[in-house]
Amino acid sequence: MLVLGLAGYAYNLYQQARDAESSQAAQDRKLSTLRDDLVFFESDNDEEKLREELKALTSTPAPPSLPSEQVALSLGGAITEYAQDQKLPLTGYDRMVFLTTLGDAEYPAVKYTVTAVGGEEKLTGMLQLLSGHPTALVQTLEFIRPPDDGEEASGGHWRMKLDVDVIYR
Repeated sequence: MLVLGLAGYAYNLYQQARDAESSQAAQDRKLSTLRDDLVFFESDNDEEKLREELKALTSTPAPPSLPSEQVALSLGGAITEYAQDQKLPLTGYDRMVFLTTLGDAEYPAVKYTVTAVGGEEKLTGMLQLLSGHPTALVQTLEFIRPPDDGEEASGGHWRMKLDVDVIYR
């Protein structure tokens, strides 16, 4: 019986040793993988190289989300040029620069107040000019059909009143 007990005890010790060796081998593989990852990380992420990349990223100006003053003011020229090309009389034209609030900040803007008389196709064509100014906010857009007895009524003319604000930086 003693021999059988000793054999069982020896077998148990043998199994524990094999489990320990297997566990040790798994831990060694994990440690080796971590060392390889650390070497790769240290070689691929040179501090000086990272500083240079950060400097390049911060020195590149972000694209402005608002147009320049010159671009905002160019809408007025585009409107008058379109009116001349289409032979649309501008019976009213005004431009005013002011400050507007967006969120917590104030930004400059230019307000155009335009009154034009003409056919509906030519007048709506003028509205296409706004597509080149993504910050243009139409405040008022009115189409008025003049009375049948006036000079404007002959030829199917309409009167368009347009108030538009263009925000810029």
